[in-house]
Amino acid sequence: MPFAPLTFLVALIFLAGAPAPAAEPAGEPLKLKAAHIADESFAWHKGLERFRDVARAKSQNTLEVQIYPSGMLGSERDYVQYLLQGVLDVAPVAPTAAGALAREVAFLELPCLWKDQDHWQRSLDAEVGRQLAEVLERATTKGNNPGFRVLGYWGGSELHLAARSRGFQAVKELASIRLRVQDSAVQQEMWKVLGVEPVILPMASTITALQKGNVIEGVDGTFVSLLAMKAPDLAPHVTLTGHAASIRPLFMSGHTWKKLSAVQQRAILDAAREATVLARSLEAQQSQEAEAQLKTRPNVQFHPFREKPLMREQTQGIRQRVAAELGLAALLDAIDVAWTEKGGKKK
Repeated sequence: MPFAPLTFLVALIFLAGAPAPAAEPAGEPLKLKAAHIADESFAWHKGLERFRDVARAKSQNTLEVQIYPSGMLGSERDYVQYLLQGVLDVAPVAPTAAGALAREVAFLELPCLWKDQDHWQRSLDAEVGRQLAEVLERATTKGNNPGFRVLGYWGGSELHLAARSRGFQAVKELASIRLRVQDSAVQQEMWKVLGVEPVILPMASTITALQKGNVIEGVDGTFVSLLAMKAPDLAPHVTLTGHAASIRPLFMSGHTWKKLSAVQQRAILDAAREATVLARSLEAQQSQEAEAQLKTRPNVQFHPFREKPLMREQTQGIRQRVAAELGLAALLDAIDVAWTEKGGKKK
């Protein structure tokens, strides 16, 4: 997705000092801060704009949401600490960024967890999502700090592989390739099981590593993120693995939730529902547009991946073990059952 450079100076100036006071002066709206790491053209920004507008209207103008895009307030790992401290109110955060605070969030990054967009949305908009939200709220409760409120699940774009010199149609073809991965134990284990040699690199170093050629052979990402980091210029072979979905919980600081009135809490929940629908729809649309742009490039080649069922089978042990360790085996079972359903009914 389109990311702007990190500007820590702005973040340090803005976030200096104690958390926002619990009450605003009479007649003044309560000011809330929302942040994300994409630019203003991306779906998350549009979703937060809808969140801002609905929250203001439904709260009778007692809530005012200020949006800080493009990493102005730091990275998503910073957001987690700011939410915990109560100096940031709302943010969509990747599981890898929140994992240090609540390991249960790693459940969302399990490989081959979701069949398609319909599958993850049906699951997370129903009992699975509600139960997971309760787990994450408990897991993010630390001492006197109240747990994060999960306002929705954003994202959902599929991840695929982009490689320098070839595409891949079968699992065995992945053997020994050096692939840039995030600093995530689950992701590293998944790729090792599939024969890949994972290389942990920050996103900022990925392009340089691809240029050198002997550091990594490829990288995974969504169509939007691959375009944004110009990966296809150096890794033009895109294999449609769809091995994961980039789902981000939309978190609200527990400090913020506790200081809202009942009317304001209802306004926040209404705003989050509308914002979630819009953000998901726009992200899906932007993913399709990015895919179309990639297909117009003469140097880019798309390769079908023919063994996703085998990839799912070979990573099943990881999903089962991690879910059991996190106490979420029942949620995994419910998600697996939903693979055979559509719209709540079995095929």
